[in-house]
Amino acid sequence: MSGPSAGRRGDAGHLHGLDALRGLAATVVVVCHCLQAVALPAGTRHLLSHGAPALLLNAQGAVQLFFVLSGYVLARSLARGAVGPGEFWIRRIFRIHPPYVFAVLFAWYASSLFPPIVRGQGLTRWLELASRPNVGVGRVLATLGFPGEADGLLWVGWTLRVEMIFSLLMPLLVVLARPRRGVPLLLACAAILTLRLGAEWPWYAIDFALGLVIFQERRSLETWLGGLSGATGTLLLLLGAALLAAPHWLHWAPRGAAVVSGPNLPRAILVMGLGSGLVVAVASSVPAIDRALSVRPLLFLGRISFSLYLLHLAWISLLAPRIVVAGSPTSTLTLVAAVLAASVASATVAERWVERPSISCGKALAAALCRRRAATGGPDPGRREPERESAGGAFGRRVRSRREHP
Repeated sequence: MSGPSAGRRGDAGHLHGLDALRGLAATVVVVCHCLQAVALPAGTRHLLSHGAPALLLNAQGAVQLFFVLSGYVLARSLARGAVGPGEFWIRRIFRIHPPYVFAVLFAWYASSLFPPIVRGQGLTRWLELASRPNVGVGRVLATLGFPGEADGLLWVGWTLRVEMIFSLLMPLLVVLARPRRGVPLLLACAAILTLRLGAEWPWYAIDFALGLVIFQERRSLETWLGGLSGATGTLLLLLGAALLAAPHWLHWAPRGAAVVSGPNLPRAILVMGLGSGLVVAVASSVPAIDRALSVRPLLFLGRISFSLYLLHLAWISLLAPRIVVAGSPTSTLTLVAAVLAASVASATVAERWVERPSISCGKALAAALCRRRAATGGPDPGRREPERESAGGAFGRRVRSRREHP
């Protein structure tokens, strides 16, 4: 492949570089949570959170990068052929929910094996709270209905709740993104950040909208960015990473905290969302960056990134009390290596035996629904229409048809 779109792409224009970004983001979250579990000296923690390392060691920025990537991927899924919202939702539920259920059950079983945390061992209050879930069978079963923190068993589960909510809303966002290249949608999502709401999840609409608009305008972005050299693309990536780190450099996080919270969170979400959007735009449009990211180790991490993200907290609680020694930097590095090794191994198994069968089941059910819809007079599921310049697929076409022919 040559020209501005000459990255390492799979079927249907799939960009391997974006998979690599997902793997990098998941690894950043694992490392950050390992460091969060260890009682580091105040100066060291401040350097990691507010110094140059914040360009990489930024768990909250990694989560928002996940969200922007999800917006891009979900828009691409809806733009493929005769895909209606029903089929889209079925596939998305089977992509998220069974791995979530497995992760909750894994964490619940692992919690019975967590060793006690001894005061003065060099571990943090954060790890103490994460290692003390007291969840009975009934409460575990009650948490399996919709993704969430599972009563403290899966603290990262709040991000799956956000993912599921915006997966359900994505067909509507696709329609709203059509006018004026998605600018009104982006402005509306930015305006949501000015509202004081009873929940935080609506604030993350800006991330999913950015991913959607980047996909929708991918041809224009390839025209603008596709001719850039690898050096220029790298500078833009660093600028995106700097925006991701900016809330920490500006001390918007509470003193000593690794994440932004409270009144500074909405503006931090906006800045980190813009940084994530820039990273995704560059990785998807600059061939040299896509090729640089498309190396086997990163692609492997991208493939197992979902399970890696879900399972690592249980391994931290299992291993930290057995490894960490107060005042020993070596034990901290050993913990990071051990958690990464255990998490990658278990994620590899989960990706093979939980994620893949779940995805296949979702595809089969979606195909059955598509055939049923075709049998009752809907679009032919075997006909693959050419991908439109903007996202929307069959759902957007039906909405436009209703407007034109009420």
